[in-house]
Amino acid sequence: MAVEFAEDLSLCGIPLTQLSADGLKPPLISFVLICWNYEKYVGQAIRSIKHQDYAHFECLVVDNGSNDNSASVIQSEIRGDPRFSLKCFDQNNGQLGAAIWALDHIRGGFVVFVDADDVLFTNFASSHVQAHLALPKSVALTSSGVTEIDAEGKILTSRYSHINIDQKFIIRGLCPRSKIIRLPTVSDEHYELIASNIGTIPRDIAGWHWGPGTASMYRKSMLDLVRIGDGESVQMRSADTHFNYMCHAFAASAVIDLPLTAYRVHGANYFARQETLDPLSKGTKEYAEKSRLDRLSSAEIILKEAVKFRWLLGSSYWKIFDQCSGAGTEGRRRVFRLSETYEMFARNMGPLILAHDQRQLARELARRLGYRRASKLIAQELKRRLRVRETGQLLFAGVAGRMREIFRFTRSRK
Repeated sequence: MAVEFAEDLSLCGIPLTQLSADGLKPPLISFVLICWNYEKYVGQAIRSIKHQDYAHFECLVVDNGSNDNSASVIQSEIRGDPRFSLKCFDQNNGQLGAAIWALDHIRGGFVVFVDADDVLFTNFASSHVQAHLALPKSVALTSSGVTEIDAEGKILTSRYSHINIDQKFIIRGLCPRSKIIRLPTVSDEHYELIASNIGTIPRDIAGWHWGPGTASMYRKSMLDLVRIGDGESVQMRSADTHFNYMCHAFAASAVIDLPLTAYRVHGANYFARQETLDPLSKGTKEYAEKSRLDRLSSAEIILKEAVKFRWLLGSSYWKIFDQCSGAGTEGRRRVFRLSETYEMFARNMGPLILAHDQRQLARELARRLGYRRASKLIAQELKRRLRVRETGQLLFAGVAGRMREIFRFTRSRK
């Protein structure tokens, strides 16, 4: 059972038990450790969670259809510790598939997806929770640097160079430590260390800014907002590629330029083939190409649930869609000329028409797909919605007139 230490939480140096009649509980962290054929490493990953100096956590371990001895190793490591539970899948549902399934089976307000071959440093959880509680504005996720290690655990690098908090758009620092809720395991000295090495990244800044894999801690509410699928389907994708881009675009992120986890590079990683060496590309070409389509697939939720997200995002709707789909970093032309993009819009024209004024929708589609392809999409959807005559002929004249009216307005606004 997680140790309750609400009496040690403080605000302005006063214990919270004195400020709240019934007392307040510290945030609960849900670690979700996803393992597929990593019997060699998963035991160390579990032990690194057990030794966190932040005691208020639960850990759901998912054996993702392993065909090695992973399940036995996991059971041996977690036996007798009620903070840990194990779910074994019959098949590999993919890292993202397992992560989405886990969202319905955890209780924490903050979530960490742990790669079974990584190691968390003892102060990982407390540093991230304290950062979440002390940032000037709440963010969707915090991420931190990593120490890269080889298959045997020997150190390769001590700093993840892709994290850069010295860029001009970064908002540096935390709130003064006397004005926010403090954790007992974060000393004044460590608090100031975090404060001097953290930066908030505004949500409209595109690109990859975070540590890999296990390095991030998410707000559960944001994961639920951008989840895709029903939790039962196979999603052969990395969880951080989906959640980091989407959560950041919706509600910003912050990075801690301190190594708080060890990222293992052992030659069989899905992403990395060697330690970070600037200016070499860290990932493989195949990964980069798949990631491009994965981001497009992630962004489809914004179209599929257009009514909800149009209300939630307001005037930022299309800008955030562009950012999540990868158009913000790779250029509209490269993303929107893909056949997959056209097909994605075609699948979701119904929700888009419900969520948007048709003239505005025509204008936005034309900007992304061009006049002809946008016109074709809207015409097809309007035809589908029209009543069919007894002869079975659609009312083409009515559709054509409606389209001329819409696009005459669109062109006049350019």
